[in-house]
Amino acid sequence: MAILYNFFLILLLTVPVFSQEFHSVKFGGINEYDDPILIDDYDSIKAVNVLTDEGDLRSIYGNKLYQTIAASSITYLGEFVDSSGNHILISKSGLNIYATDSAGSTSIIKTFTGEREVDAVSAFNKMYFADGTTEPFYYDGTSTAAATGMEDCSFVEYYYNRLVCVNMSTDTSKVYLTWYNQSSLWTVTSDKNSAAIKYFNKDDGWQINCVKNTPFGLFIGKARSTHFLKGYDNNTFYQTDISNTVGCSDDRSVQMVDNDLVWLSQEGIYAYDGTDLRLISREVTPTVKEIRASNSNEYNWTVNTQAEWEAGTTSDSWDTDNNPGVLQLQLSDVTTSYLSTMDFIGEGGENTPVGWSNGTQYVSDSHWGNYSILFGCSVINYFGVYRASDNLLISSMTIGNGYGGTAWTECNLNISTNVVVYIKLVGDYGAYISASPTYNGLKGGYLAIKDAGSAVFIDHPEAVAGSTLTSSNYDSGFTSPDYYSLTSSGTDITVGFYTSSDNITFTGPYSFPVEDAGKKRYWHYKVLTSSSAPLSPFNYLNLVIKSTQPYYSEVNSIGDIASWKAITFSEDFSDSGLVDYHVRSATYAFAADDATPAWTSQTNNDTVAVSTNPYLQYKITPDGSVASTSTVKVNASVVSWIVGTPAPRVASVVDDHRYLLSVSTNSSSLNHLVLIWQKNKKWTFMEDVGYSAMSLFNNIPVAGDGTTGSKIWQIMQDDTYTFDGTAIESTWITKDFAFTLNNHKVFNRLWITADDCDVQDFNVSYMKDRSGVWTSTATTLNSGSFTIKEVEGLFDDYDSARIGRFKFNNDEAGNWFKLKLYSLYYVISPLIK
Repeated sequence: MAILYNFFLILLLTVPVFSQEFHSVKFGGINEYDDPILIDDYDSIKAVNVLTDEGDLRSIYGNKLYQTIAASSITYLGEFVDSSGNHILISKSGLNIYATDSAGSTSIIKTFTGEREVDAVSAFNKMYFADGTTEPFYYDGTSTAAATGMEDCSFVEYYYNRLVCVNMSTDTSKVYLTWYNQSSLWTVTSDKNSAAIKYFNKDDGWQINCVKNTPFGLFIGKARSTHFLKGYDNNTFYQTDISNTVGCSDDRSVQMVDNDLVWLSQEGIYAYDGTDLRLISREVTPTVKEIRASNSNEYNWTVNTQAEWEAGTTSDSWDTDNNPGVLQLQLSDVTTSYLSTMDFIGEGGENTPVGWSNGTQYVSDSHWGNYSILFGCSVINYFGVYRASDNLLISSMTIGNGYGGTAWTECNLNISTNVVVYIKLVGDYGAYISASPTYNGLKGGYLAIKDAGSAVFIDHPEAVAGSTLTSSNYDSGFTSPDYYSLTSSGTDITVGFYTSSDNITFTGPYSFPVEDAGKKRYWHYKVLTSSSAPLSPFNYLNLVIKSTQPYYSEVNSIGDIASWKAITFSEDFSDSGLVDYHVRSATYAFAADDATPAWTSQTNNDTVAVSTNPYLQYKITPDGSVASTSTVKVNASVVSWIVGTPAPRVASVVDDHRYLLSVSTNSSSLNHLVLIWQKNKKWTFMEDVGYSAMSLFNNIPVAGDGTTGSKIWQIMQDDTYTFDGTAIESTWITKDFAFTLNNHKVFNRLWITADDCDVQDFNVSYMKDRSGVWTSTATTLNSGSFTIKEVEGLFDDYDSARIGRFKFNNDEAGNWFKLKLYSLYYVISPLIK
């Protein structure tokens, strides 16, 4: 056995060396997912600032400056074609939206009060904008105007000749479509052409992040699912699902690339061809995972149900019952509510009528029976006698219209025992009892009551000059009302206003608006006659009551947050500025009515204006401009915040059948990497750029600067090989070539074939056995000529390795290369020497 073993060992040690060669005649793309030994021979460990889909490995095309807008990052780009066919580039920088025409002239078309993330779509010869917090608007090429009837939504789209509003502040799963061929009709009817409302997985807890008009239907992407709205009218619209596990992360990633719908999800980058959903980012999974890891989560605290509103402190100033789900300010205008019934009763004081005591009339036994009533005022149309103890109507009579004159009219009071009564007169306009009756029935009026023996029991209540008539007591319905204004009609009279907290003791008179001491629940008024006679009738009194008591939300435990986003109150107001908003936060739990922490003024639809503490509360306070005719309804409140490190919005564009996706893969606030899905369906990367927004403009791809430079570039320009004058470093690193692992390789020659290049120092490097150490040399690729040449000085012809990788690199400003193929020659030697 020993002899046989030695024989095989000798054979192994004497195996001859073999000369081998490898030709890379094509170039694929990045594969950073599999081990570098296992990837395809034509793929790359790293492919940065290169393209491989034109039959060679070439330097990526550069960019050149098109416009400088302002001194802030470009956060939106879009193209609008007006009714005359003019192309206008729409951009957002800072708080402004700009329009740039084809000649390069730029103007501001809209200024926001706070930071907004806008979405826009061209429809009906206008460009419609939405930002999820403020009223949508449109631009027609000349000016902007409010988009009539359109809800506050985060995304807008155009589908089957309908404007589409998606992800409302009140419902993030809602899709709202206008009438067919209409931009401002949003009423839903049974007509097939009417507006339509659809909800996509309304109760799944995720909001709609993406919407796109596609050949397959209206694409709807939520964080954990993807769908289509299909159909063409209100009778045929329906939902169909693509996936209940694959969602869409960012609306700005969604593009049609040839026949594929492509988008970024939390699980990777996906494509859908109308039939099959497939993951297209497997080979770049490590990078895509970094995109996912850097994305933060947005959370919302939404209040839009009766129970949620009532979790706060509504007081009697705010109503949640009449319109459940809506918080409505209680207002009262009591002209018609109370004063069409005139409840004047006698009161002690000057010229107190005989027989009246403490504002009521005591009817004694001697006066039981039938009584006669004399009226001399046309505005009195009803007479009633009421028992004071329980307001029971004892007797009444409808007078009707007419002068009344001096005629006595019998009225049986049916009084069977001693009672205290009061008299109520009801008039069409209200009336007083005149001391000097006129019998023409036009202005004055008087009342007398006679007993059965024709003795005058009550001659008219002496409303002579200097008399005071007091109304009934009224309940405002508010604990602490604001008596805002009082107006009355009549001559030679003065009206005094009095209030009470117990409906017994009244204080006053108060001027208007009533001071704090007079803000009590119950009220009445007094009419004081003057020295003039005869008197004009007291026609009406108008009292406006409102309450300025705030609504206090519950104190919400938000938890740990990275940053606030907007707080949005969905207002249904008759006028602007009818309420004031305030917020407060603390590191500790506090009660809703605590005096601290201090309140901070808050602007609606703006970023929450307090520190990022875990406990938050807001209040809504009616403004002094609220009138009795005002409408003050808050349909919903939405507070948004970010948990985790927020990443900038992605950007994407399709150019020459390539899908470009600009992302951030770290905690930077800038997008610093562009993933390119090429025509050959292979990935490469573009680095050293910071594209925060992308679009096509006049069929040229443009990208916005994510820094404060506020530049807009034309990108992927095949006549430019710099990034705005800065040299582009292009790099391709091959796989790890092992060929066979059970032997050594001596790499001794490398030939390259190039065409139409302009590189003085084209760098070629070699690394063996994953050592991390590169051996490099430079060679010249001649301009404009076909080149086949050996790369000299790279190998020493003796150094052996089991694994080798190679790098091609160029970093000369304005220069480029087009590598057609490379040929690698090596010698295999035994593993044991």
